[in-house]
Amino acid sequence: MRREGFEIQVSAPQVIFKYEGNQKTEPIEQVIINVDEKLSGAVIDMVANKK
Repeated sequence: MRREGFEIQVSAPQVIFKYEGNQKTEPIEQVIINVDEKLSGAVIDMVANKK
């Protein structure tokens, strides 16, 4: 892109918070995981530890 006269600057990612009135809302992700019932506990633990 530089040879075409453009330059790009990359910075560290930032969380963009949204506000509802004066209340700051948290970023929320929705995930659906289909696993056997016997594995659900382990999967829930793994997802919970990703915070």
